[in-house]
Amino acid sequence: MVKKTEDIFNFQAISDECVKCGKCIPVCTIHQVNADEVTSPRGFIDLLGEYQQGNLELDKNAKDIFESCFLCTNCVDVCPNSLPTDMVIEEVRADIADKFGIAWFKKAFFTLLRHRKLMDIMMKLGYTFKTCGFKDDNKKGGMIPRFPIPIIKSGRLLPSLSKTSFLNKYPEEIDNGGKRRVAIFIGCLANYNYTTIGDSLIDIFKELEIDAFIPKEQKCCSAPAYFTGDFYTVETLSKQNIEYFETFIDDVEAIIIPEATCSAMIKHDWEIFFNNHGMSDWAKRA
Repeated sequence: MVKKTEDIFNFQAISDECVKCGKCIPVCTIHQVNADEVTSPRGFIDLLGEYQQGNLELDKNAKDIFESCFLCTNCVDVCPNSLPTDMVIEEVRADIADKFGIAWFKKAFFTLLRHRKLMDIMMKLGYTFKTCGFKDDNKKGGMIPRFPIPIIKSGRLLPSLSKTSFLNKYPEEIDNGGKRRVAIFIGCLANYNYTTIGDSLIDIFKELEIDAFIPKEQKCCSAPAYFTGDFYTVETLSKQNIEYFETFIDDVEAIIIPEATCSAMIKHDWEIFFNNHGMSDWAKRA
């Protein structure tokens, strides 16, 4: 059961630990674009402290500020007190989702993430009919809308769709005659859009004579939902993946994850999420 944000964090305590040294400001990607104190890491932390004290309403302005963070964690890397700025922003976004809701197209997307077969069908249809609404931009390596689409910004470059997903392209077991065996967690973008990443990975394993196991029942790592505040989807997908990983983890030397975001989510954020929400047993399994 996912706890509410106010039951997890003492935002004020984290805010008080900030010494306002300013080391986070030069490395903040958002502050470089919008040089305002409220859109700096220490500004985010101060605002969260005021929010918990009841001095700041979670209104549209505050929502836009907290949603502006890219969660790049540059600030965490340089903070002398190692304050978890990214984590507290991720948690307050659950409050934002509860109060303002999640956009319908994001809800639809998260539903697809929870149902792999349905996602496969939609991506296949997307590939088949993509030329009706999009055109490939080979120079930039993606596709752009042919006409204005309400939920897509004008000129926005989107990742192109592949005819066959990585998980459907290869067998579950690839025998390269090796004495070593690894599993592949491919990630959604490498599965549906940038499938050459997986192709290259398979080629590397073949060259190194490493047997590859491709778990067909793997689900999304849940990062998009985590960054949006949809913790129901995070809990659902992470638990399903953990239970599935446990069925084969003793039979492989490692799980190779070619996507950095997926890797961080699985190796770091799952455990933090479960610990934050009172699911210590799952945190140990993560």
